[in-house]
Amino acid sequence: MTTAENRLSRFNTWKDGYDITFRAIGDVLGMSSQAAHNLLKADTMPTHHHKTLVDLGVPKDLLPIPEDKPRGRQPKEPRWPVAQI
Repeated sequence: MTTAENRLSRFNTWKDGYDITFRAIGDVLGMSSQAAHNLLKADTMPTHHHKTLVDLGVPKDLLPIPEDKPRGRQPKEPRWPVAQI
C-alpha cells in the first residue's frame, strides 16, 4: 500500500466516523463528489482547499500536501535558428 493509499484509507475511516460524505466535501469546496475524491487521493491539493478543510476540523495529516501548482500549458522558450551572441 502506498503512502497516498494509506492516507486515503485513514481519511475514509476518519470521515466515516463523522458521517461525512464526498458529496458533502464537494459541496463545501464547490465541486462534484468525484472531483473531491480525486482531490483527496492526489499527492497535493490547492492551498485554499486545504485551508478550508483544516478550518472545518479535518486533521492535516489526513490531507494531501498543500501546494499551488500553475494551471495550463507552460510557455515554451523560443528556439532561435541562429545562435544568439
